[in-house]
Amino acid sequence: MTKTTNRRLQFIISILVSMAVLACFAPAVKSQSEEPEGRLIAPRRLHPRLQREGKLPKQTEGAARNQMAPSDLESPRSPPTDNLGIAKGFAGIAFPNSFGSVPPDTIVATGPAHIVEVTNTTIGYYSRVTGKRLFIQDLFLFFAPAGAVKFAFDPVVTYDDIAQRFVVAMIDEDDTLEKGFLLYAVSNSSNPLDGFSEMHRIDITENGVVLDEPVLPDFTRMGWNADAHVITLNMFGADSETFDHVSVIVIDKSTALDSNPATLAFSQTDRDPVDFTLMPAVMHGSVSGDPMWFVMESGDALGSAIRVVKMIDVLDSPTFTDTDLSVGAYVFPPNADQPGSGSFGRIQTNDSSIISAAWRNDRLFAAHSIGLPSTAQSHVRWYEFDSSGSSPSLTQQGTIDPGVGIHTYYPSIEIAPNGDVGMTFMQSSSTQFMSMYVTGQNSANLPGQMRTPILAQAGLRTYRAFDCVIGTIFVDDCRAGDYSGISIDPNFSNMFCAANEYATSKGSNNWGTWITCFAIGIHDLAVTGIVAPATVKGTAAISAAVTVTIQNRSDHNETITPTSLDNGISTGLVRLNVSVADNNSAQCQPPAVALNAAKNAAIFGSSGSKALAPKQTMSVGYLVTLQCTNPLPANSADATRGDYSYSATVQHDVLDGSADIHDEDDVCPRDALPGGIDSLPPPKGITDKGCGAKKPDRTLGAPVVTNVVL
Repeated sequence: MTKTTNRRLQFIISILVSMAVLACFAPAVKSQSEEPEGRLIAPRRLHPRLQREGKLPKQTEGAARNQMAPSDLESPRSPPTDNLGIAKGFAGIAFPNSFGSVPPDTIVATGPAHIVEVTNTTIGYYSRVTGKRLFIQDLFLFFAPAGAVKFAFDPVVTYDDIAQRFVVAMIDEDDTLEKGFLLYAVSNSSNPLDGFSEMHRIDITENGVVLDEPVLPDFTRMGWNADAHVITLNMFGADSETFDHVSVIVIDKSTALDSNPATLAFSQTDRDPVDFTLMPAVMHGSVSGDPMWFVMESGDALGSAIRVVKMIDVLDSPTFTDTDLSVGAYVFPPNADQPGSGSFGRIQTNDSSIISAAWRNDRLFAAHSIGLPSTAQSHVRWYEFDSSGSSPSLTQQGTIDPGVGIHTYYPSIEIAPNGDVGMTFMQSSSTQFMSMYVTGQNSANLPGQMRTPILAQAGLRTYRAFDCVIGTIFVDDCRAGDYSGISIDPNFSNMFCAANEYATSKGSNNWGTWITCFAIGIHDLAVTGIVAPATVKGTAAISAAVTVTIQNRSDHNETITPTSLDNGISTGLVRLNVSVADNNSAQCQPPAVALNAAKNAAIFGSSGSKALAPKQTMSVGYLVTLQCTNPLPANSADATRGDYSYSATVQHDVLDGSADIHDEDDVCPRDALPGGIDSLPPPKGITDKGCGAKKPDRTLGAPVVTNVVL
């Protein structure tokens, strides 16, 4: 997506001509919602080859589709365990609160307590737990402290989980001066409401590498490693609008995180003109000195190879090593059908540029939209590369194919700490409105296979916007995308939060965005209570009854059997630890801990198992032998009135090998979760009060203790 004076003028003229030609067909009176309105976001500059050759011929309305399901694609399959599940979903930014822009360019980032979404040309903050919108602002105003914004577009946002900061970037162009700027901002903390003091408007205008004219930026892409934020841009001639090269901006993170905007240090490097859309990866877990990884289409073997690019000496003298890897053959994606589309009115899918990349532990993932010679649909294609060797290699590749006549497009992909992969994309057909889907893969899946995609938000009406409709008549295919977003929820080991586009129920200008948090296997058990006697009396060994209460916060029943409990101390689902806490003069002996077999037998009854439903609790009984041979009198002045201390954990992996995705509530004592709410189980979550004894402020989280007295 880009905009220059000439291109904008051409686009406006084409709209005016279309209006004149079609005036006699338009309704006598247009409703307000049908008027061409909003900020004009001119068409994104696409791959030079696509500009020259165009896409596959459009299928005319009503034409027969005698297409067979492609033989070279496998249908998605879902193993019987660890189903893909949505934890939360809520409405994001939509056209009415976007300050009137098309297309949305949706992207999202997730921090510990907040989700940040940006679109053309709006930024919004949400509570991660409740989905409530906390802030919304025009990005022109957001970046105003860095200087007067002229015409900004293509925003991106990421949560750098190494720096624990949100980063927002965007292009700004001054057509009069023929200058391009990078708008760049870093949050003051992991809470975006704390502000973005580090904010810059960086002049990145260059002379062409091939062209004899200034070149201006288009299509912001952003990634990072431990040392740098890396932003790539396609550079086009200011007058000719011809592609020239990719520019790589490397920002030294240490100068962006030092609370001093005056110290910002960056470099700008030009790539070979054969490159187009160089996608930097977000590199989770990278360490200082690591290379930076990128993924792009091969400029030398377009449609049959993907280029993996390694950049070393990132901050000083960047050096690139390119490796072309053969992949399944593909072509540019055809525009996507939607109900009511024919010669016009399809969803524009742009070119086949790589638009998403993520890296963790030498696993590098990337995704894009493609066409296939054997089908008439657009498809999402994804890849995994291994970066551990002397040169990268292709590990697996997959293509999303829901069926004949169904289009998938605008994907984004991520990899979670536990190794699970998450992906979002859009989907539509002649009978399905533009909708949002999510899918994923874990070790249970075969290589090249994602889980059966699930619908995150259904489209509600044919998509129409001021760029493709006059009155009620389609005059062009409709802009959508140009990309989507997905991020890791840092509170979980396998939770993804994604944002993508769907068609709302409005009559026109009806793009909306939806934010969905999802996982493969929403397994969450929490410890919610330990009950132990506050005081016991005597010098002899005393058997004290103790209970540990757990709660199911998964989205499904959890089946528990007596063997799941095991010994309840060093093994088993629930584990109780008892330690001597105060042995000043009381001469307290090490405790003996054992499960209370009689009490626990009642949990399982005659069936021999317990189906613990979502939000249901279960209390596991223990018998703990306590003995202090020289306890203090009950009325004595004991400054530390707790001879024995208790802690407990719950270990979900004991049940089926699946780790608990939310370890913050797996222990007791602990404070309440942020906001006093756990977002699990879906869809509404549950109140969380913490666990343990009461603290002076009457909240839970203090140690649970037993005092032994005479």
